[in-house]
Amino acid sequence: MDRVERLLELFERIQHLRLQPEAALVPLGDLTLSQVKALFYLWRCPGHLHKDLVAALGLTPASISFIVKELVNAGLIVRRPDPHDARALQLELTDAGRRLVEAMREHRRQNVAALLSGLTPEEQDTLIQLLERALANVGHTQPQSRAGRPSELKVTK
Repeated sequence: MDRVERLLELFERIQHLRLQPEAALVPLGDLTLSQVKALFYLWRCPGHLHKDLVAALGLTPASISFIVKELVNAGLIVRRPDPHDARALQLELTDAGRRLVEAMREHRRQNVAALLSGLTPEEQDTLIQLLERALANVGHTQPQSRAGRPSELKVTK
């Protein structure tokens, strides 16, 4: 198996690990993967507009409209008037939506901590640096945390 195939296999296994919390916290069929992605986007970027979700998730406006409608009906997000554009509506998580996203993030954090637990702090730093360099090769920059600073993940033994 070549390096690319081996990495694909490893990333698929990590992706499966990452999605386990969603299945544990959200009964299957209650939320789609696109709905979960929309919730996470709105957690990171509260008050963004419908068009921002279209761009961020790479879906059609009609698909985003359906996702938003379902999340509003589930009580996970609300629409608010945009103070800068009377025709636009900002999208924000409700308290229930925020609690759900934060619970999913905590489960993901626990999974990543378990994944890294067998590595020394130096190995963890090396892994993070290598992944950041690899992402930079395809034009992905370091994501910003909710506070507007680069997000940090340090897990030590």
